[in-house]
Amino acid sequence: AAGGGKILKVVQTYKTDTFSEQVSQGNETADITGLTASITPSSATNKILVMFDVAIGGQNNFRFGLTLYKAGSVLTASTGDADGSTSRVTMYGSTMAADRHFGVSGKYLDTAGGTSSITYSLRARHGNASDQYIYINRPSTMYDANYGMKAASSIILMEVAT
Repeated sequence: AAGGGKILKVVQTYKTDTFSEQVSQGNETADITGLTASITPSSATNKILVMFDVAIGGQNNFRFGLTLYKAGSVLTASTGDADGSTSRVTMYGSTMAADRHFGVSGKYLDTAGGTSSITYSLRARHGNASDQYIYINRPSTMYDANYGMKAASSIILMEVAT
């Protein structure tokens, strides 16, 4: 039998293409296409270490948040505490300009809770007024030149024996 702390499975999804969706303030995108990962735990008591790195872009002074989902529902324990009408997200940040995107990383240690396949996904929101586009793996303003850049994003799941 595996001892506690051993890594039993590793799953990675690596997204190199871009994603964009227009959302209004206070709403989230759908799951970010190509940035979901599934794992089938061998024990319900084992832990799932979720790690993600996401390149996100938007307009000037664009405030954004990423929320971690488990099986289609917000993984509430991975978000900040409720406080009035503020948005509860897993990680947040902001871009300085429309021609830049920002790298956001996060980690969360979840309890498997079963032995069926579990899908983890990410959704994005913004804190700017009106409808705004959220971009993944590219800035809002793209330059077709050597100073224009695109990035890649990933989500990694590790099953950890307890």
